Amino acid sequence: MKQKTKDGILYGIMILATGIILATLLWILFYIVSNGIGSINFAFIFSPGTEKGIFAMIVTTAWLVAVSL
Repeated sequence: MKQKTKDGILYGIMILATGIILATLLWILFYIVSNGIGSINFAFIFSPGTEKGIFAMIVTTAWLVAVSL
């Protein structure tokens, strides 16, 4: 086989693998968002304490990212 033909076949395999991975990732994201969107509300994000709100975790993550940069 010629080198150009081999390159074309391998390029096609790479494109196919990329498409499969992207489709899987999009399916997982869609599944998570579609099943979890009903749980996200103002109280979930901004409630203080350890039982509910996630605002403190968001702020902490932002600080960690800022410090690491």
